[in-house]
Amino acid sequence: MINIYFMFNLKDIAIYVTILLLGFIITYSGYFNIIELGNNKDKYLDNYSKNYNSLNFYLITSSNCSFSNSINLFSAVSDIQNKLKTESKILNLNFKSIAISVDDDIEASLTHIKHFGNYNELISGVNWDSITINSIINYLGLEKSTPQLLLTYHEINDDLGDAISVNVLNVRGADRIIVLNKNDSILSESFIEYLNQTKQ
Repeated sequence: MINIYFMFNLKDIAIYVTILLLGFIITYSGYFNIIELGNNKDKYLDNYSKNYNSLNFYLITSSNCSFSNSINLFSAVSDIQNKLKTESKILNLNFKSIAISVDDDIEASLTHIKHFGNYNELISGVNWDSITINSIINYLGLEKSTPQLLLTYHEINDDLGDAISVNVLNVRGADRIIVLNKNDSILSESFIEYLNQTKQ
């Protein structure tokens, strides 16, 4: 009787431990977040593929910057991004969009960025003191100013394993961004010629 009772308790303990482990895995693995992102991936990750060569579109803005809160600017940036998506498809390039909001309040920055459309990546926090934001600004060779747009071209050579990154466009100031949107094509003819040369 003692042995049977002991084995019964071990079985119960094993079941309880299994349930606890499953609960822990589900809670902390981000499983539900993955499902939520999967259901909305077309909204946030449209025009994304595994193509190595890409156009990377950066928006640098701030909810605290009066120049970054113009309705005309909101629509201009959204239009520019849509034009670049179309041009990237024609050129068979992947298109990635990154929004950087220089804010202390992350919730305010997320609300602010929504005015400009949807983005693949969102970066915010700690104002200009952010290690991440400063690293990106320094790496891309940009000035600390908002609003600002940057477009880079990134290419990976499969044979050599080399990567190149080229700054295609950098526009600072709301007025200049709005003027840029008046162009039917955002990419310059010189850049398209450069692409054609690299394909040869």
